[in-house]
Order: sequence, then structure tokens, then C-alpha cells
Amino acid sequence: MTYRAPVADISFSLNHAAGFAQALADDLYGDLSGDVVEAVLAEAGKFATDILAPLNVIGDREGAHFHDGAVTTAPGWKEAYHAWAKSGWNALAAPAQWGGQELPHALNAACLEMWNSAAMALIRAITPVSADKIYDIICQGPRGLRPRQGEKAVALCRRAWRVFHRLYPSQFDRDVPNPWEGVTKHRRTKGVKPAATRDQVYTFAWGCIEHGQPEAAAAAVICFEWLQRPENVLAGYLRWTDYRSKEWPNAIKIEHHKTGAVVWHPLEEETGAGLVRFYEDAEAVLAKVPRRGVPMILRQVRDGITKPFSFSGMQKIVHTMRGKLGLPATFTLDACRHGGMTELEEAELTDGQGRALSAHKSQQAYAGYAKRTIKRALAATRKRHAHALANAARTNIQNERQNDIQNADPEKSTKAGK
Repeated sequence: MTYRAPVADISFSLNHAAGFAQALADDLYGDLSGDVVEAVLAEAGKFATDILAPLNVIGDREGAHFHDGAVTTAPGWKEAYHAWAKSGWNALAAPAQWGGQELPHALNAACLEMWNSAAMALIRAITPVSADKIYDIICQGPRGLRPRQGEKAVALCRRAWRVFHRLYPSQFDRDVPNPWEGVTKHRRTKGVKPAATRDQVYTFAWGCIEHGQPEAAAAAVICFEWLQRPENVLAGYLRWTDYRSKEWPNAIKIEHHKTGAVVWHPLEEETGAGLVRFYEDAEAVLAKVPRRGVPMILRQVRDGITKPFSFSGMQKIVHTMRGKLGLPATFTLDACRHGGMTELEEAELTDGQGRALSAHKSQQAYAGYAKRTIKRALAATRKRHAHALANAARTNIQNERQNDIQNADPEKSTKAGK
């Protein structure tokens, strides 16, 4: 059977199952962009398919030989290793000071999965003990422990092992279970992602417009008001044809690429008191965005040529503008979306109402975005206080002296009647 590296499957597992795309969106890897990640995976897959996979058969037939105190590998293996090292694959995640590329360990693990699968003898060498050691190595960062990074790498490896075990069951030892199941992990307290406030979002938006960056202004507002993921906004998933279209003139269509969900957000409503516009401030910002093509957010490269913003490029704009406008360092497009989610809860929407706007499929996923603010705590305290007052009122009624006539002695009541 000819092995071909499943680059698309590995990419999906890395970005969605292991959450790497979200990590990029959260600015955890600096200027690293999704385009670079895909290019690295493609080249790693090509090396696995074209160089390592053909050697797998030779390695099985020839094997390694020990003679006169020296080990000789099968033909082609030595050259393949030198080509692998010369291309820098052996230092993918190593520090730059040692000649490495300082790419994330999760990305390195994804590449290793393809290389090991091309030469099955390597992947079969992974045992539960070695998986624990690999996890510990990944967790050791230059500034201390980074258990979140380790968790992502383990999740990726566990899923990849399952995929390859299903595709090539004969290549695995039946007595060795998935070594990535039950890896001993460091305990960690999950950090709370920052959430931007409405005032911060619109301070940023109008400041960007004044400084000639209307696309950044619109991106922040879209993430906050209509809860679209930043990577989807920049990738062109929101089009001008989705905004007040002929079919839906009073709504905006938001597509969530991660889940495939589509939400139509009403923009206005005709009432007895007149027309109510729900997003007047947001639409005022959109009115400042030049229409350069079908996608709403595009940058002009030169006359007549437009392209989508790269994620790293937009990050730099946000970083520069928040500094000029005096906004906190935690202000990002992702923080805008989290701020919008938090506002849903502060508005005391029900779980169903909130998810109707956010498009989350489960209550657990939706609840993770809304931050526990003092405004939410105040609303909960009001309801709890009202509940306590209602209980007290019921208790007083129950303890009142009951009707004397109803509880009188029957005989006395009869005599009184005579």
C-alpha cells in the first residue's frame, strides 16, 4: 500500500480538534499566520510521501545490521536523515539561538505524525512511558511550565494515532494501546480570556476611522455586535451581499465557518412607536467602509487590486491603533467577540436566546464565552433577593392565625347556630 500523507486531515485535527486555529486567533504565536502553518504541513507531508514512505519497504526488507561494532542502516535511510536535517525539520520547534525555527510544538507534533506514519517502525516505538516524557518536554517552556501547550499536543497526537490505527491496523502492536490515552498532565487553572466593553469597541472603531483604518473599525464592530469569529471576518465570510440583501433587507447574515452555522441578525423592527434600529452605531461604522469587492473586509494592494487581510497584518493594525487610542493591551478582535458574548449575558437573555444569536450548539460552549462580570452578578443577586422575599412572604402567610370559625369546636358551633 502506497502511503500518502493526509495533510488535509492533519490540518483539520490540528486547527479544530487541537484548537490551533483558535490559538492563532488569540495571538498566542505572535506573527505566525495560518498560511505559514499550511505551507509547513504541506512540505512536511511531501517529505513524508516522497522521501520516507518509499524507504519503509526497504527498511522492512533489509533492516539494520550490526557488524564490527558499527550499525549500518538500510539503503537510503542515512541520506534521508541528512536531507531531513539539512531542510531544518529536526529543529522546527527549537529555539532560534540554537539554529531552530521556534515554531509551536503542536505544529512540530503534526509534522512528526506524518513522518512517523510514512515509516511505521518509528510510530510503533511510542509507548505510554515515552508519551509521558514527550508531554513533559513540550510543557517545559523558556518562561516556565506551559501545560496548555502540552494538552493541545497530546490531544492532537491522540487523535492522529486513532486515525492511523484505523487506516493501518496491521502495522500496530495489538498489545500496546493508544499511548496518548491517560497521559499524566500537569494541573492548571484555565485563564479567562479578556472581553472588550462596548465603549472600548466604539472608541477603537471611530479612532480607526479617523486614522484611515475603516476595515479594522468594521472588523471590531462585527466581532462584537454580530459575534463572528475574527478569522472568518478577515477571510471574507461576511460579504456585502449578506448585509441588507434583497431577500433580507432588514437583516445581516453571519456565517460561522467553524461550526457551519448561519445566523440572520435582525437590524430593525417596525413598531407602533415607529422604526426601531437595533444596530444604528454599528451600521454607521459600516457606512465608512469602502466597497472594494464582494467581501466586506478587503485591503487595497494597488489600483484595482484588492486582497483579504492576513491575520498577522490585521493584528499589527489593532496593536498600533489600541496604543494610539489608549486602549488596554488586552484589546484584540477576539476580545471584541468575547465582549459581545458577555453583553448577551448581562442583558439577562435565556440560554436559548443567547445561543440563537451566537450559534453555539451546546450550553457548555456558549457559557464559556460569557465573562462573570459585576453586572451579571448584580442581576443574579436581584433575582436571588426577590426569591428570598417571596419565600418570606409565603412563610408569613402560613404562620398567620387561621380562621376562628373554620377551626372552632363543632359542638360549640352547633349551639351557636341554635
